[in-house]
Amino acid sequence: SYNSRRHGLIIELRSLVHQQRLVDAVQLQTQHMAARDLVRNLAHEIKNPLGGIRGAAQLLEMTYSNQKGLKEYTQVIIEQSDRLKNLVNNLLGPQHPNPLIWANIHFIIEKVLSLQSMQTQSQKVRIEKNYDPSLPELKLDVDAMQQVLINIIKNAEDAMNDAHTSHPCIKIKTRAESGVIIRDRKYPTVVAISISNNGPQIPEEMRQTIFYPMVTTKSSGNGLGLSIAQSIMERHGGSLECISDETETTFKLILPLPKSGKFSEV
Repeated sequence: SYNSRRHGLIIELRSLVHQQRLVDAVQLQTQHMAARDLVRNLAHEIKNPLGGIRGAAQLLEMTYSNQKGLKEYTQVIIEQSDRLKNLVNNLLGPQHPNPLIWANIHFIIEKVLSLQSMQTQSQKVRIEKNYDPSLPELKLDVDAMQQVLINIIKNAEDAMNDAHTSHPCIKIKTRAESGVIIRDRKYPTVVAISISNNGPQIPEEMRQTIFYPMVTTKSSGNGLGLSIAQSIMERHGGSLECISDETETTFKLILPLPKSGKFSEV
């Protein structure tokens, strides 16, 4: 009979860590996009009158060319207008991005390292490479991806130089990873490029906003490099992460692997 049946209680336990990470990632992405949109809107508002200011300064210079000392002041206005224009253009990002083409990520990394090696500061940094030669080609904006790598490597070199890091070292590792979630989508396979340095730790509060425009730890920086890098990664459907502790700081570039990826070796 029903009363003679055994009764029990089934308890299902699920980890909330993964779900919380997804929620945190979405919230952080929303905050980044809101901050970036705000800065871009401000940049548009700033850019509009800049041309008029520059033109007015040129007109003053031509109209009152005989006025002693006037050219010195108008040149300051023109130079500073041009500087602001360049800054605004960087804030707005590329207006006409290059088309995506099949490219080998290792060739891009090697080209960037070759360019960086010509800098005096870079010659003091040891580079350790750990490539996976079996990684396939990816559809990339090659120039933009070079800019991402230059920004990250240059930031690492500056941080180690400012901190007077003994035996400065940058490690670059490429790997294929499975089951990676980018924003709210899970990808079966991605290509991960990890760029690590043994410089100073980035504080937790700084890591929360490090990809925001105008956020920087450098006295001479404008805080646009990592924001632009993240925008480029997003255009490729990827992401950019920062992990930092007392011993190492790593920026990790994650790019989804297309189903029709072209395999090639370096």
